[in-house]
Amino acid sequence: MFSPRIFASLSILRASGILRSRPAFARMSSDDATPAIAKIESGNIEDPKSIPNAEWKKVLSSEEYHITREAGTEPKNSGKFDKFFKPGKYNCVCCGAALFVSDDKYNSGCGWPAFSRSVEGDKNIVRLADNSYGYDRVEVRCKQNDFVFFPCNAHLGHVFDDGPKETGERYCINSVAINFQKKSE
Repeated sequence: MFSPRIFASLSILRASGILRSRPAFARMSSDDATPAIAKIESGNIEDPKSIPNAEWKKVLSSEEYHITREAGTEPKNSGKFDKFFKPGKYNCVCCGAALFVSDDKYNSGCGWPAFSRSVEGDKNIVRLADNSYGYDRVEVRCKQNDFVFFPCNAHLGHVFDDGPKETGERYCINSVAINFQKKSE
């Protein structure tokens, strides 16, 4: 059962327009910034890790599912945000958590969107050791959302220590793992 706190939070999300009533099978266009979790109708939305894979598959495209839920990687130079530099912020495609802002985005030439830091010192990011494919890397995943949906655990990409001098870090993020929200005028 949902606690009163969750119902209050869901009411806030609905009132703000972030959460809308929709059939679970409805797939919104890839330009819609509504978090996928807002479209899920079964499972415990307070704990996204408990949501069945079948539900994630209903609300995410096959590419979004593969990258965020199976730790995949989009092909180099294929992402819509690689060479995209409009002012705004980037949110998790699964839960809507704020992850990065355009002021910290730069052209690293790596073939994926690159950011020098995450929002509020990794508030919504968790770093994990990734030794797959014979490389020692640091994977980044979505940790939480400011409302009630935590931990999301969506795979976002990796962080490397070859970034700009200011931070020394380069967050190399899959475009399909994030949505863009333009800066308000």
